[in-house]
Amino acid sequence: MALPAVAEDTELEDEQFRNLNYDKIQEVEDDDGLGLQFSANGNYVAKSEFNNSGAAFTQGGIGFLAAYKMLSFEFQQTRYSWTDTEKLSFGRDKSHDPWKYLNSMGVGLNIPYEINDTWFLAANLGVSSNFETTITSDSMEYSAMGLVGYAITDNITLSVGGGVGRNGVKTEFMPYIGLQYADDTWLVALGFPEAIVEYTLNEEWTFRAEYGSTGGRYKLSSTSAAERNGFADIEGSFVGLYADWSITENMLITVGPEYHFARSMRLYDKDGHKVGNKSKPKNAFGGTVNLSYTF
Repeated sequence: MALPAVAEDTELEDEQFRNLNYDKIQEVEDDDGLGLQFSANGNYVAKSEFNNSGAAFTQGGIGFLAAYKMLSFEFQQTRYSWTDTEKLSFGRDKSHDPWKYLNSMGVGLNIPYEINDTWFLAANLGVSSNFETTITSDSMEYSAMGLVGYAITDNITLSVGGGVGRNGVKTEFMPYIGLQYADDTWLVALGFPEAIVEYTLNEEWTFRAEYGSTGGRYKLSSTSAAERNGFADIEGSFVGLYADWSITENMLITVGPEYHFARSMRLYDKDGHKVGNKSKPKNAFGGTVNLSYTF
């Protein structure tokens, strides 16, 4: 199946599209609990050099998610450790790290609606802020996404939709298309902007391969060594292999290695104009762990 092209600078989050699927609709209908979920995660990406210059960085992150039925709140912080910053091709003051921490927090509303046994709709509204030190008006991002889905058979669904987002630099659009197969053992979701293949071994263990994207556009501080009051645009893709272990009926732990590639960083000034060229760090291995509990 041919997938639509997307503009280079698109920043809409994979997670928002992941929430817009038929499985989520079924979970809302079938859940006998309170609909309350908490999760915490940690991740790490190994040292990556810029164009054999000697300048390099590693990154590690922590975050948590709280969700109640259709409403969710998420926070993520990524710490960067830099080496040989004077050899970087970007930045205002190369004697200091471009940034040490980048933060992201936001709230989302996921609205599923089943028309009948064959057709369903889903929508997601989100408000978030990506920032270095301070939440400001131009660190805010607003998004609205939706799709229409059709159940071809009991196991196969087709979904088509899209989203629009506005951040401190521009308004962006992203199409969505996906074809999903699901039974008691396998889940195969092929589409854009992500793809997942999942195998359920038993009630305790599930294994998953996933492709997706990372990054965002972050508002920099007034004292930033990279670009005062500007923006850092960070992009990348990843593939991961994960194991989900259901410790109890309500507790799930996920661990797995990842490979990060097609990565780039670009600066914008406070007015949203590009500053210099993209810098492209090398590919790198990483890993993640996530613990979630539902009530």
